[in-house]
Amino acid sequence: MVGKAELIAQTERLPLYVRRPIHIDGEEQKNFDGILEQGQRQALAVVSKRYALVQTREAFRRVLEACPEDIEGWVDYYGGKAVLTVFPAGSKAGAVVTNSVDKSTALQMRLVWRENAFHIYLPPKVAGVRRIHVGRAQEVFGDISQTLAKASSTWTEIVRSLSQKEAGEEDLKAVSEAAGKRCAKDLEQWYRGRVVQAQKRPSVWELILAAMSIVASRKYKSKIHKEERLRRLSLALLGYALG
Repeated sequence: MVGKAELIAQTERLPLYVRRPIHIDGEEQKNFDGILEQGQRQALAVVSKRYALVQTREAFRRVLEACPEDIEGWVDYYGGKAVLTVFPAGSKAGAVVTNSVDKSTALQMRLVWRENAFHIYLPPKVAGVRRIHVGRAQEVFGDISQTLAKASSTWTEIVRSLSQKEAGEEDLKAVSEAAGKRCAKDLEQWYRGRVVQAQKRPSVWELILAAMSIVASRKYKSKIHKEERLRRLSLALLGYALG
């Protein structure tokens, strides 16, 4: 992870986007444009003429400028999608800001919790998705530490509750199904080994962490793809565990 100054420098290295007319069989399409990285020929998205193109580097820069100085994080990019991850220094609670030119992840913020090599996305009952208007970044991120502190208090209580609940066979089955067939065997081996070693069943929270760790260890096309897989998994697992 790097500090605020380097985060801003990383955002300035993100590609610039341009819009170009679309031609089919030599005829220009009057209602649509293509969005491309500057200097490239492959379109990343097809949008309407009314679509307001926002440069990700500009959006992320405004977010970072609104943040306090004592933050750390990183920037990832792949094929028109960008992720800015920010944590107040020393905090396990942070924010993940996403943006894409194909509108699949228009500028949004989600709160996350750091667990070793992966993030657990806080469920809606703790903190839902928040769409961000670039011009109002200061309102959202000026007091990000306070926002995260409130979410952390609720989240800590959820972790305490799940840590006290024993994970039975039904829990193992449900978590394995969410993790997918490729990971189910490894998760069952972990579960059986844990029972033998500790002479008791693991907690639901430990089972969730084990599933997340196994899925996180897989290979992905990019960090963006890995983060999206972990986001969907953590929300599915917490949705199950919290009922």
